[in-house]
Amino acid sequence: MPSKIVTDKEKSARFVASSGTTHADKVVPALAGLLTPHLQAGESLPDLALLCRLVSRLVEAKAAAMVAADRSHEQELGDDQGPRAARDRAADDLATVLADLRDALSAGYGPEAVKLYGLDGKLPVDPSVIAVLAESVCAKVKGGGITLPSPRRKDGLQLNLAAYAKEMESTLPALRDALQDVAREQKEADATLRGKNVAVAEYDKAFSGGASVLSAIFSLAGMDDLAGKVRPSRRKPGRTDEPLEGDPTPV
Repeated sequence: MPSKIVTDKEKSARFVASSGTTHADKVVPALAGLLTPHLQAGESLPDLALLCRLVSRLVEAKAAAMVAADRSHEQELGDDQGPRAARDRAADDLATVLADLRDALSAGYGPEAVKLYGLDGKLPVDPSVIAVLAESVCAKVKGGGITLPSPRRKDGLQLNLAAYAKEMESTLPALRDALQDVAREQKEADATLRGKNVAVAEYDKAFSGGASVLSAIFSLAGMDDLAGKVRPSRRKPGRTDEPLEGDPTPV
């Protein structure tokens, strides 16, 4: 879905460009009568109708480029949803195993055992941090260098640390792959956003200049109402001040 700001700018561009095209020939008689007395020897009036059309085409072209860049960025953001969902699922699975292991260590051996495996405190929620913690726990389990405290209960169940590590190792690849996919998609989204920002800036510049030219021409031609409608806003770049209801009608 196009962003609202781009949609609003495009609506203004469409109105201004259509105004320039629709009224291009109508401004000529009025401007000819106004400017002809000021011609000097060898001079002739410029093709003001063509100027109106060219300015209109410029605004249309920059608006089309802006809309295309906006669409490209929105599409790229939509492509991010799959990798992000896969990342979150894998992170949730790992977090569940970590929480289960922490609870088992706490119940069987007390808080000191939890601390030995780096599971004390609040478990992380950031998928990247979850992956790092899971890798650390797996390394500690496989390293075998940690001696657990005495069990809280002599008849307590034996804790199978290797089983927890195996479960985490089976999930870690999916999370690593998803994190890489998300990072790649983020870079692509950043690139399309930069492209969109450039297109919007170029459109704003073309619209400001083009709409100002058309507004001035319409004003000189005595079309004050239309001049006011196409005049660019000082507060809202790339837009007109007046609300737009549709394409201009002949006057």
